[in-house]
Amino acid sequence: MTKPQNPKSQIGRWSLVIILLLAVFLRLYRLDSIPPGLTHDEADLSHDAIAVYHGARPLYIATHGYQDEPFMHYASAITMSLLGPSYLAVRVTSALFGILLVFLTFLWARLALGTKVALGAAAWVAVSYWPVSTSRFAVQVEPIASLATLANIFFWLGLGLGRRESGGTPDSKWREAVYWISFTLCVAASIYAYEAARVTWVLFPLFSLYLALVRADLFKRNWWKVTLTLATAALLSLPLLTHPAAWDRAGSLSAPLEALMRGSFGPILVSIRDVLAMFTFKGDPFVTYNLPGRPILDPVTGLLFYGGILVCLWRWREPAYAFTLLWLVTGIAPSMLTGVHSATLRSIVAQPATYLAPALLFVEGAGWLARRFRLPATPVILVGLVLVLASGGLITGYDYFVRWASAPETQAAYFSDLFQAIRYLDADYSDRPILLSSPFPTLPHDPYVAAVMPTRHDLDIRWFDGRRALLFPASPSVRLAVLSRAPLDRSLSGELRAYPRGHVQIESTEYAFDIFDWEPGGALEAARRDYGRTTVRAGERLMLPVDLGHSVQLDGYSLEPPTIVAGGTLRLVTLWRVLSPEALGPVPPGFYGYDAAIFVHVLNSAGQVVAQEDRLDVPAWNWRAGDTFVQIHHLTTEPDLPPGRYDVEIGLYTRPDLRRLPVYAGGETKGDHILLDPVEVTSQ
Repeated sequence: MTKPQNPKSQIGRWSLVIILLLAVFLRLYRLDSIPPGLTHDEADLSHDAIAVYHGARPLYIATHGYQDEPFMHYASAITMSLLGPSYLAVRVTSALFGILLVFLTFLWARLALGTKVALGAAAWVAVSYWPVSTSRFAVQVEPIASLATLANIFFWLGLGLGRRESGGTPDSKWREAVYWISFTLCVAASIYAYEAARVTWVLFPLFSLYLALVRADLFKRNWWKVTLTLATAALLSLPLLTHPAAWDRAGSLSAPLEALMRGSFGPILVSIRDVLAMFTFKGDPFVTYNLPGRPILDPVTGLLFYGGILVCLWRWREPAYAFTLLWLVTGIAPSMLTGVHSATLRSIVAQPATYLAPALLFVEGAGWLARRFRLPATPVILVGLVLVLASGGLITGYDYFVRWASAPETQAAYFSDLFQAIRYLDADYSDRPILLSSPFPTLPHDPYVAAVMPTRHDLDIRWFDGRRALLFPASPSVRLAVLSRAPLDRSLSGELRAYPRGHVQIESTEYAFDIFDWEPGGALEAARRDYGRTTVRAGERLMLPVDLGHSVQLDGYSLEPPTIVAGGTLRLVTLWRVLSPEALGPVPPGFYGYDAAIFVHVLNSAGQVVAQEDRLDVPAWNWRAGDTFVQIHHLTTEPDLPPGRYDVEIGLYTRPDLRRLPVYAGGETKGDHILLDPVEVTSQ
């Protein structure tokens, strides 16, 4: 005969299914467009994950930025095998781990605190703003919450808590060994996922010390297992932790801790105060990851949270309640050491424990109501769950999908103008090259935003910053896209003669972009007339063009005004032609592509630099033989600069070695800089 199903068990299963379905919806709904673009960090991680998808196998990823730990890159590469290589696969990977976290929160809570608390905690994690938002970013952090929770589950099972404590049959030695091995792998994996795990692992030795005080039997039976597994996890993590760059990011964020080591308690106390306040008073101020200042918890959930903390403190002798408190404290510890800025991410391990607290008081309160009014407890809890899911979902839906997503600050942080411009250019496809003026044309930055977007066409994008430069590619016709954050310099656009094709205003912002059809030949001829100086000096007077390192040649320039008052600004416009980008030499390790700068110095009679500007707004990584470009430099002198005649020198160097390109003339090297016309400085 078939054993009849327990109605309460059936209700619990269906409740969990509904919770998970809501979690799926809130994490996948409009994931391609909310967040409303891509940050550089997201683009950088997506690019490196795509490299893994195509066969790269780095152990430590530190080419740029702070997306160093590799777990998310490899996990995203797996998702890309189904969805294709793009940022969207990375966001989906994050969302899947966010959904998994809901289920894992339920599993741990059911083991330690019962099904009712488990359903409440899972419901809050499913619909609350904090866990929903973090599971929609294409950054590396989301997996660590699931890995840490899974480690906690295996830790709990390995200790024998749960089955043995509830009178069940103890697990076999083999099964217990599987628990501890799995615990070890999860701890190690969390360290390979995000740097916060370098702090949060202290949960386990702290809880072991707690057991030594209140449950000596458990401590004596398991202390060596905890020690052995943590030591093994540390050994497994050594390849990552001993990498030369592994602690660079942590070092740059540890100012409160460093101050404490010097005997100054102020910064760490301020950091602890701000992180504790983020639950209900004032949260993470960083708009990229939060509505600036929005607390983690809404007022009602906040009151339940504090009540749940009191319940844990009251029952501190029961391991599950003590573990919940320690989980919460160690989970937010990384933010306490670094500050509340970006605490939304660095405290992510604490998410399950945060929502366990209100679930505890919720269940206690439901039980009291049931007893007080002589009602069955299950319907009361179900009604409460419905209220949690409905209110939490509505609050999150409005705060995240409406307020945060449409805020101008969010649109700016996620470069929504660039994001929408790429989509526009893809939809309005032309096989002509695309010139795109953006504020950050160097690698990886804006170019990687475009590179990781799923487009239907192979867009040939050439990058520059039109505020100080203009690129003339060796093509008779191009499509020119100009972001309003990088408008063309007026002197460069005066003779552009481009045909306007479209103007798009970014909703809720002051940003826009314009699309033109352009034949650059006429504008290039005008530039050659405007910047037509014919001679320079490099140890001797030379006729332009002059070759620098066989890579580029200086074709002409304009230096205005020839006489300035001390404190005034010189405007230098130079015209360059690309000969061979490869002549810059090999790309240095750790760099995505060629990187160079044009230096301009104003020199006094002793050869000392009194004004300078180094920049290159048509980045060298994007050069092609035959390209011509204009570069503008502004050189502001000091107000107390003595009157007199000053030389102006110019040259080009590569990064990071600061190697100046040699000047060639007549097959001979003429030094590493060129002298332009001198400038006269007068007193005010």
